[in-house]
Amino acid sequence: MQARKAELSAMEAEIEDLQHSLSTPASQVAATSPEDAPASASVATAPAQPAEREVAPKPVDSETRVSHCPQKLARIRGIGRVYEDKLFQAGIGTFWQVATASNEKLAAIFAIQDFQAVDLDAIKEDARRLAEETGTMGRVWSGQKPDDFESLPGIGKTYEARLYDAGVCTFAKLAAMTEAEIAAIVKAPKWNQPDYAAWIAFAQAQVQKSA
Repeated sequence: MQARKAELSAMEAEIEDLQHSLSTPASQVAATSPEDAPASASVATAPAQPAEREVAPKPVDSETRVSHCPQKLARIRGIGRVYEDKLFQAGIGTFWQVATASNEKLAAIFAIQDFQAVDLDAIKEDARRLAEETGTMGRVWSGQKPDDFESLPGIGKTYEARLYDAGVCTFAKLAAMTEAEIAAIVKAPKWNQPDYAAWIAFAQAQVQKSA
């Protein structure tokens, strides 16, 4: 009988302990440490920055523009006065026209023989350089014959070429210009200014002769 009571007392103690553990508040449960967090937990990431768009280079303006003035093609490396005259006769009068002509066309114009070593690619490359430097990309010659400005007092080939590049290649047009307009084109040094008034007077005289 005593043994039976002891077993009942032990069972009651176990039941009491179990009830006590079940009644423990949730706030007393230890918080899970960050190290115990599962590896699969989502981590916020900054959105990827979009790659910078490459800006394509602006194409060089090569819109076709017709000019009544040819350019001094002898300034192109590899082009002398003989080849220049042949180009003029073929209707090619600008750096741009030379730069964009085919090798076959240039070879036919120059009448190049098999034994002649003429680098047409180099000629075209230098013609393009001059077209870019003079701002005459896309310029083509109308075929109109210009006046010879070399008879103007003190002009020289350089100043004549600058006038031609600016579209001034006839005595009629030169005669209608002011000294300031001519000076802006020629860009002569201050210590060696040409007599622009004499140029205008000479051009006006030539216009009157041809009238």
